[in-house]
Amino acid sequence: MDTYEKRNLLEKSYQSAVHEAWKQFIANKPIREKDIPPHILRSWKLSREAGMDPLLNAGGNDAVVLKLDGSGAIQWGRVFGDDANQRGYAVALDSAGRVVAGGEAAGVVDFDGNPLTADATDAFVVKLNADGTTAWGQLHTGTDFQITRAIAVDAMDNIIIAGDFKDAISFGNTSLTATG
Repeated sequence: MDTYEKRNLLEKSYQSAVHEAWKQFIANKPIREKDIPPHILRSWKLSREAGMDPLLNAGGNDAVVLKLDGSGAIQWGRVFGDDANQRGYAVALDSAGRVVAGGEAAGVVDFDGNPLTADATDAFVVKLNADGTTAWGQLHTGTDFQITRAIAVDAMDNIIIAGDFKDAISFGNTSLTATG
């Protein structure tokens, strides 16, 4: 067995153990702590102590936003996704401590009771209040792929996004067409 095969075997074993422990943790069943990597166990315990629901992956890749305090303890966390792929690439803060995050999403993304369906791979931007609740969320769609890669917030709390797209992208009533 070569190094690559050994690493894959180890990763599968690790993922299986974590998955089983996670199911037990959610069901409030006893977990043998020695079977769980310490940093994962600590994260789960902190989320419970903070009164948070466990952050569950819905399948595929899901976008996640976590707010940690100065010591690294989780204050709140949000996961956006379904069984398709969603990825977070960018985050910024406004003057009131609200979080603006962005990335790419396929499938359905629910920003708190407002499920939005991507056309293919679409750019998303979500604004979260300082407590982690959703202020608003948007998908920017087009004919091919669209991705939010960077976000900034200026002194007047205007949001600036940068990214890339192929063919065309729509921002509400405004559409842009690629030139090349």
